[in-house]
Amino acid sequence: MKNLELSALVNLQSIDTRIYELKGLINEIPEQVEQQNKTLSVFEDKLKKVQEEISNAEKAQKDFGEAFQSVISNADILIKR
Repeated sequence: MKNLELSALVNLQSIDTRIYELKGLINEIPEQVEQQNKTLSVFEDKLKKVQEEISNAEKAQKDFGEAFQSVISNADILIKR
């Protein structure tokens, strides 16, 4: 009977230790979530800047294309004269 009681106590101690470890891990979760949110915020800011740069580049490309077409049209007019 003593061996069974001792075995039960060892198992309870093991369970208590594991519960203590898990509580420690659970307590770390809010800090990890906060760090991930900061990382996400930085990424979103970078993404927004890149999207703005792409938009500006597309506008510049469109403007250049229109200006180039104008130059070609004017050159055709001059050549035909």
